[in-house]
Amino acid sequence: MRQSIFPQGGVFYKANLHCHTVISDGRLTAAEVKEAYLAAGYAAVAFTDHEVLIPHDELTDERFIALHGLETAVKERPAENTGAFQKVYHLNLLARERENTTQPYVYVENMTPGNCRSYLSQISYNEELVYEQTVEGVNDLIRRANEAGFLVTLNHPAWSMMPAEKYLELSGLHGVEVFNTACFAHGDHTGQPLGEFLRRGKRLLPVGGDDNHNVHGFADSFGSFTMLCAREFSYSGLMEAYANGWCYASNGPEIYDIWIEGDTVGISCSPVTRITLLSEGRHVQKKTGSDLREASFTIAPDKTGAFVRLEVTDTHGRCAISRGLFLDEWEGLN
Repeated sequence: MRQSIFPQGGVFYKANLHCHTVISDGRLTAAEVKEAYLAAGYAAVAFTDHEVLIPHDELTDERFIALHGLETAVKERPAENTGAFQKVYHLNLLARERENTTQPYVYVENMTPGNCRSYLSQISYNEELVYEQTVEGVNDLIRRANEAGFLVTLNHPAWSMMPAEKYLELSGLHGVEVFNTACFAHGDHTGQPLGEFLRRGKRLLPVGGDDNHNVHGFADSFGSFTMLCAREFSYSGLMEAYANGWCYASNGPEIYDIWIEGDTVGISCSPVTRITLLSEGRHVQKKTGSDLREASFTIAPDKTGAFVRLEVTDTHGRCAISRGLFLDEWEGLN
């Protein structure tokens, strides 16, 4: 029996899950961001200003959902090791529930860049911490965030200068950015970090976000997104989709469906020139053409290993990336 990985009756909504405003170091207000993203076809933006969670419920209406979040940075010490070579873990924390506007923690000395420190008196938080840039320290931050009702994404690992041997040891993450518009030139436009996590058995989701600051107009906007397949258009509906992996990341093409039947996986999508099935190892299958809209692949577990994932690429080299499909969840291959 053919089964979609997306919920029956679900509708896809375009979301930017990484955004900055005048509250930290962006140039637009949250209301101006909403106006621009609505005009560009987005249905949701996660407002993730640096170090402070400021909710924007007033922006949520029948056409647009404002998601609550913040970006926190765990910086390399000593403090003088700053600038272009500083290694940093950047984490986005997204509240699972609209009512949850209390951030898990705050590190006051860490409240940069931009205006975020001036909002300290306006936020609520569970505790004040001093961050330690160790795997154990960051895993503790992720655990505390999870327990407080937040889903955590690792942001732009290439731009952050954090070596893979450190970030791959993180536990409790929900997603990793595979597309980041602001950090495109630094290499944050690939599914490689996702594949590395999946090979460690860490079932993270691919995330696309602009990381827009709008310092130079909209040059860092409308380039990367996450499509959420929700059963209802609401805060809880979108976050249910994200929590359950009913989503994909893209910087251009759209995926309409991914289905599994027996030993076969299939996909339908907007017109592309290449559809690729990747796996735990070197095994790859692909279909190419000038106007591809669907493809299916037969899975042989002895070749693919523990999981497969799909990528579709258009004529401009833009790509959409699925989550990992682990074979131990795949009826017919167990």
